[in-house]
Parts: sequence; C-alpha cells; structure tokens
Amino acid sequence: MNLNEKFLRTIEVSLQKFLISDPRSNEKLKPLHGGIKSDLFNKIQQLNIKNINLISLDNTNSSEDIIHGRYYDKTVDISIRKDNIIIGGVGVKFVMNNYKQNANNYFENMLGETANIRSAGIPYFQVLILFEKMPYFKKGGILSKWEEISLNTHLKKYIKLSHDNIERFYHTPILTLLSIVSLPQEITEDHTIIDKNTFNEKLLMLINSNKLKLNYSSKFSSDIFSDNVILNNYEVFLDRLVHYFLYLGKFN
Repeated sequence: MNLNEKFLRTIEVSLQKFLISDPRSNEKLKPLHGGIKSDLFNKIQQLNIKNINLISLDNTNSSEDIIHGRYYDKTVDISIRKDNIIIGGVGVKFVMNNYKQNANNYFENMLGETANIRSAGIPYFQVLILFEKMPYFKKGGILSKWEEISLNTHLKKYIKLSHDNIERFYHTPILTLLSIVSLPQEITEDHTIIDKNTFNEKLLMLINSNKLKLNYSSKFSSDIFSDNVILNNYEVFLDRLVHYFLYLGKFN
C-alpha cells in the first residue's frame, strides 16, 4: 500500500472515530493527526536526520504543541521540533458537511493562523480534506440537499492561493495539501438519508461491515493549481515539506 492509499485508509479510521465518539471528544483527531505525524516522521528518518521530534494528538500523546505566534499563542495540530526547538507546524482540517455555508470562514481562519505563525518566522503548512459531495443539514439536523464541490464556488480561492508568492505573502501556507475524497454512491444517492442521524448511521454501517471505500475525486485536474497547492497527492506533499526544511538548512 502506497502512502496515498494509506492516507485514504487513515481518513476512514478518523471518520469512524468521528461517528462513534462524543462530539466534544478529541478522539476523532487522533488517527488523522497521529497518522500524518507518523508518516512525516518516517520520511524524515529515512534521511537519517537526528534529534527530530513531532508532536500531535495520537494514541500515546493526549496534548498538542503550542507555537508562539507573532500575535497570539496557537495550539497546532502537528509541530516539528529539532533539538526540542519548534521549526515548523502543520494545520489539519477535515470538513464533513455544510461546507459551502462555512467555506469563507474556513479559508479566512486558515489565512489568519498561517499569518500569525509565519510572521513569527516559523514555516507553516496546511492539510484540507473535503468530500466531493457532502450533505447540507438545516437546523435540527434535517438534510436539506447534497452539495458538490465546484471549481468556481469552492476552489477558485485555492487556485489563486496556489499562485501566491510565499516569500511576500505571509498569510499563504508554504504548501497546502487539498484532498477531495469521494463517498460511495450508495451513500450520496441513498434517498432514505433524511437527516444527520441517518447519514451517520449509514456511514457507520458501511465502515463496520468493511464496505466503505473512499477514493480520491477525479472531478478536478491537479493542473488547475500552481506550486503552492497540491491536489490529492499526500506523498508528494510530505516529500516537498521535508525538502523545504532541507533547503532552509533546518535539519542540519
């Protein structure tokens, strides 16, 4: 199993945790954050780099690291430490529903936290996971419609972000991984799903019966993005992240 396939399986485990955990619990974050941390650490270890430590929520660690930003302290999903000094961080967002309603807020929050950390001289990276087609729930959890990620409505701002000069614009992540994942049609075309509860139940049923198979969306071409945004290639994202720190001499 290559890293791109492994990442999809990690997303599935995170999704399962989300469905069975208390909504206020951080259990759903551990498989995803811990999985990315582990894969990144293994990439770094392959280069025989010493005294590297990565911190995130996972099965052995119950707290995240704090980066002292220019304007405020920020708890980060994954921190990268060399000789116990923070040299970088990764933010991770996984959106399951009502994306269109909150799309601008997600984007603005990403820019704000990136500016705060990068203005303090610390490289910062972002991972955003979206479903190609996701439910929109009205108040009370009633399913109103299914929303599909579109080029002009949702991705236009990320295309522009991908062309930013990262040395000039500190609100721009050094690199962003955009993973757009397809749910199986038996979920997105199931007319018996009428609310959040039935949506969660159907998903959990597929997971528990080992029938849930997530795939990367083939709806969009990676060519629409410039260098700063990587579409659906987790392994390339990790490789370029590691080589960025090598380029800066941060791993010496």
